[in-house]
Amino acid sequence: MIVCPRCSYENEDSATNCASCGINLPWALANLHEVVQPKLERVEGPPPEGPTRNRVVRGFLTIVLLLAIPASGFLAFLFAFTAGWSDRSYRSAYMAAAWFWVAVAVVCILAAIAVLLPRRLRPRYYRGLQILGLIALAGGLLYGLMRLTLVILPEHTGHSLIIQYTLGERDFSSVTLEGADLREADLRKANLSGANLGRADLREAKLYRADLSGADLREANLSGAEPYQASLSGANLRGADLHEAYLYRTNLRGADLREARLFQANLSQANLRGAGLRGADLRGADLRGADLEGADLTGADLRKASLLGAVFDDATQIDAKWRLVHSILTLGAKGWDLSGADLSDADLHGSDLSEADLSEADLSSADLCRTYLFAANLRGVDLSGADMRKANLRKANLEGATVTNEQLAEAGSLEGTILPDGSVHE
Repeated sequence: MIVCPRCSYENEDSATNCASCGINLPWALANLHEVVQPKLERVEGPPPEGPTRNRVVRGFLTIVLLLAIPASGFLAFLFAFTAGWSDRSYRSAYMAAAWFWVAVAVVCILAAIAVLLPRRLRPRYYRGLQILGLIALAGGLLYGLMRLTLVILPEHTGHSLIIQYTLGERDFSSVTLEGADLREADLRKANLSGANLGRADLREAKLYRADLSGADLREANLSGAEPYQASLSGANLRGADLHEAYLYRTNLRGADLREARLFQANLSQANLRGAGLRGADLRGADLRGADLEGADLTGADLRKASLLGAVFDDATQIDAKWRLVHSILTLGAKGWDLSGADLSDADLHGSDLSEADLSEADLSSADLCRTYLFAANLRGVDLSGADMRKANLRKANLEGATVTNEQLAEAGSLEGTILPDGSVHE
């Protein structure tokens, strides 16, 4: 480190001129008696090595660049709006160009700061400005190149869509992605309205609050997907695989779900008004609180489906068996005559069937867990395979019923119950 004999500034060992006062350091150190005056009178000595007037010129050119580059970027955006901003490829190209300009502009700003800094401060901050400039240039150019690749990549691939989503694009309305591979894709809040996604693979895709209204999803695979609170109103899901999909509070109003596979899907509180569910597989589906007004469920398989709190109206088309199950769950069936009724595979969990006449009824494989069957007539009823855990069978008549001792052992209460062999349980 060389200390300037004139101003005491600490310079680098390789410095020729003082970064503060500009004096020639080798000359100053060799002529200390001329440099250091009793009254600190400034001695110019020989002129510093290298031109100094170029500093003003460099600063002027930097300012010109600083104004020219953003102006060019503005013109590029203006051209984008007039030439076809609505087209996705145009947008990607212009976004790429914009980020190139931004990267260069940031570098120019940092360069201008470095040039215009006082000599005394320049050595301290120059290295940091260099690092910031390199980071800005690399980041801007990299992002610009990534945007540019979206123009090169074909739009109809799932990979291209995922890249665009990652880069901030959300509007994919009316896009054609038939048969695309979108497994486990994160498309939350994406706009896919009117998109063609027929036979697309959307297994375990995250579609929270995505807009898929009017989309074509025929025979698409959405098993395990999570389109909860998404909009699928008017969507074509005919033959789609939605087993174990999470459709909680999803808007499926007017959707075509004919022959769709909704096995064990969560449709609780979903809007299914006017939806077509003819022949759909809804085994084990959770339809609690779902709005099924005007829906067509003719021929739908509702075995073990939970219909508690589901909303039906006169326009709801559903097989008589499942309408009866819904009525039992909604209104309770205390004292009802249900003799000979087919309630096999029905989810009657927690329902009130006390004092009901269920003689010769078919309750095979039904869910009777925690069902209240106090004093019910269950003579000759078929209970094979039924879940009777915690069921209240006090004073019920099970004479001639088809039921195992293991099932009765799981029941909550059997006090005063007439057992299948005619004996009374104490």
